This record gives sequence, C-alpha cells and structure tokens, in this order.
Amino acid sequence: MNPMDYLNTTSGMITACIFFIIGILGVQITHQRDTVKEQTQLFIVAYLARITMILIVYYGGLIEVLKDEDSSGWVAGYVLYNDWVQAGYSIFSLPQAIIKYAQSQLALNSSLHFGYTVILATEFFVLSMPGRMTAAVLGALVGSWIPVLAYRMSMQIFDNPKAARYVGWALTFMPSLIVFSSQTLKEPIVVFIEVLCLYCCVQISQFRYRLRHIVALSVGLLMVYYMRFYVAYVIIGTLILSLVIPLIFRSKFRNLFFAIGLLISPLVFIVTYRSAITELNQIQAEQARKLLANYSKGFGASSNMQLSSNVENPFDITKTSQILPGLIFGLIHLMYAPFPWQIVKGSTRMILTTPEMLWWYYNGTLLLYRGLREARKINPIDMLIPFIFCVPLLFFYALIFNNIGLAYRYRAQIFPELILFISLGYHRVKVLKGMDSQVLTEEQFDDYSDQSIPKYPPLFGTNPARFGANYTNTATNGPLAWSNQANRFRMRD
Repeated sequence: MNPMDYLNTTSGMITACIFFIIGILGVQITHQRDTVKEQTQLFIVAYLARITMILIVYYGGLIEVLKDEDSSGWVAGYVLYNDWVQAGYSIFSLPQAIIKYAQSQLALNSSLHFGYTVILATEFFVLSMPGRMTAAVLGALVGSWIPVLAYRMSMQIFDNPKAARYVGWALTFMPSLIVFSSQTLKEPIVVFIEVLCLYCCVQISQFRYRLRHIVALSVGLLMVYYMRFYVAYVIIGTLILSLVIPLIFRSKFRNLFFAIGLLISPLVFIVTYRSAITELNQIQAEQARKLLANYSKGFGASSNMQLSSNVENPFDITKTSQILPGLIFGLIHLMYAPFPWQIVKGSTRMILTTPEMLWWYYNGTLLLYRGLREARKINPIDMLIPFIFCVPLLFFYALIFNNIGLAYRYRAQIFPELILFISLGYHRVKVLKGMDSQVLTEEQFDDYSDQSIPKYPPLFGTNPARFGANYTNTATNGPLAWSNQANRFRMRD
C-alpha cells in the first residue's frame, strides 16, 4: 500500500474538529485559573499552526522535501486496526485486543517500540475513521498541548509571567515541533508524555497530590515505555527524586544526603550507558532487517541506508577508553548539529533548519547558561526536576549519535525543558533577601511593577524601599510561588 494513497481527507477534517473541542476542554483542567485564558490562546494558535502545516505537508507537496521515511508507523497502525475489525472486537473488548497484541509482540522478543502502532490503531478503532490524516491530526492535538503544559510548569516553578509567556509562545512557533507534530511520527506523542509526566512530578514535589496527576503519570509511563523505553526509566528516576528532594532540603542532614547522592550518581551514567548499548543493538538489528528487505526487492545495499546526514563517530563507545571522548563528540553534535558548514552542503531538508539553528546557536549557549544560573537563584529545589530529567537523555542521545537528522529530532524532544531555562536568560528574575538586598534599578522596578509589586516611595535611593519575595515581613510578595521559603514544604491549596 502506498502511504500517500490513503489520506482520507474527510475523516481527517472531522477528527480535527473533534480534537479541537477535546483540546479546548483539556486546557480548562487546571488549578491555574488566573492564566487559563492565555493557555487557551496558546492551544488555539498552536493547533491551527499544526493543522495548517498538515495541509502544506500532504497537499502542498512539502512531503517531497521532508521525505516519507517514517510512514511505516501509521501503516502498521492501520493494519492492526483492520486485524481488530476482522477479529470482531468491539469497543468494550478493545482492552483485551490491546493486551493480546502487546503479549504477541513481547513473545516474539521484538523491540519495545510498538506503542505508537497501538495508539494509532486505538484511535482508528474508537473513531471508526482510519487514515493518514486522522493519524496526523492526533500529533497536532498532543503537539498543541505541549506549549500549554510547559507554560504551566514554568509558572509552577518560577512564577514569572514573562518567562512563562516566552516558554509557551516559543514552543508554539518552534519550527521543528510544528513539522514533527504535523506528520505521522511518534515524536509529538513522546514529547507530550515527557512534559506531562514532568508537570506531574512538579506537582508532587510541591505537595499537590491530585488523582488526575497520579493517573496521568501512570498512564504516561506505560505508554512511553512501549515507544521509548529509556524515557520511562528517566521519568521514574525523576519521580523518585521529586519525592526525595523536598525531604532532603528540609532535613538538617541535607549535606550528608547530598554527599550520598554524589557517591551514587555514577549509577545514573551506568544505567544510561547500558540503555544506549541496548538501543544501538536494536538500531543495528533494524538496519539489518531493512537491508535484507532491500536486497530481496533488488534495491541493493545503498537504498535508504547511506544518508547524506550520516556522521561517523570516530570513537567506539563499547570500548571503555573511548566512552568519554565518544560522549563529548556526540553531545556537541546533539546540541548544535547541523553546523553552518553542514547546512551549506546539506540537502534541501537540512537547509530548511537554518532559521531555527541560527536562533539556537545563541539561545542554546549563552542564554541557556544564564537561565540555569538564574533558575538556581530563584527556585533551586524545583528547578532540579527538569534539569535532572534532561541530563540522562542528553547523555543517552549523545552516546547513540550517528546521524544529524536524528540529532535534530532528539534535540526537539528536550526543547520544552531547555526553553524553561532559556526563558530566564531573557527575563532575569532577581531574588532579593531582606535588608541586604540590592536597590532595584528603574528598569528592574518596571519589570516588577508588571507583577503587581506594591510601590512605596522613595522608589530609588540608598535605602531599598521594596524587598524581594524572600523578605517575610513584606505583606505582598513578589513572583516566587513559595514566598516564604521557611514554609516551602507546607501543603498549599
């Protein structure tokens, strides 16, 4: 079956309308009621941008440039859907069908990357509207929720409206996220689950135990395990630290706990390394399977195998002496490839990344460093959650790096977490402490005045008249979510 022969436009447009309503309703489920209007705007703009890109990709001919190498995902979902229909399953016996298929895949000792197939087959079965457009619209839905959740997480951790606004709109218009969310790829679903689980971890860290957070975290872990198993391991580690970190910070033995944490931290790298080796073995097995299929069809060894974006890693990470240099080589390429000289000599698809890469070279270096420094000053407890989540994934993707296109896709998966910190590089939030606080400059005061900080004369002078959020004698607090750090660990409504 030609993947472009079954777009099913009518079903796709009906699904787009249904998902738009579901998306709007989903945005309303939040305790951050004072910003729900802006969250809704983020979703609407993001959703329309992604639906428009779907039309450009599949009807405007952009698919000829982007290529269709990952169409096998939705085709497998369509085949599984037909199997369920022919087997006579109903909406009530659908869970039984899903479990049976998962058991068959595990019994065959196949890879754990069949989750996307199950998700698409379930969507087709529930809506009774199979087709490529239907699959693409699902990516648009979850891709449009990503800016909303990242906005909420920024507000939850840093409580700075300007920074949160930057996070939301940057992810809304990020070209890579728009393009990936407009194709039949698993990336938007994986990124959405990552951000959703991180958001739930932040709630748990701040003692906001709600049933919906626990359910969302559990379902998200189950789903992502069968799409990217190593992401599930990282989320579990982040969840454990979300439970432990608050206890450590309020303990009088926190220095001892920090020392113990440093001693056991190499375990994180060991687990990441072993997961990377497992993933490399699966990639090599998949490449061998495709190579055999190409030979059987008479295409020869070069069909879809030798890509212009392949980059040979001169280091063999299976050798102990070459792990560290291989990691550094992969990390540099993961963070900043394609480089300018590669873009100039690359394909049309690579040239299209130029605007985003020019933006990233500056934001992913100077502003990322500045934002991490500011995040540590503002909320050193909760900022550890997205930071700890990013580090193992950066190590993992750096170890398995061998292709610029894949590095670009892997980097897009951690954009939401990185932009959380980059936003603080733009909007530096000063945490002033008591009578020793520095005097606010006029520019700083204008920034604070936007956040409803009371103004008391004199505004400027040798003695500060306004104090930051940590000054507990101030009646109206500043931008921090936890105005009195002494009560950082109490339950909040």
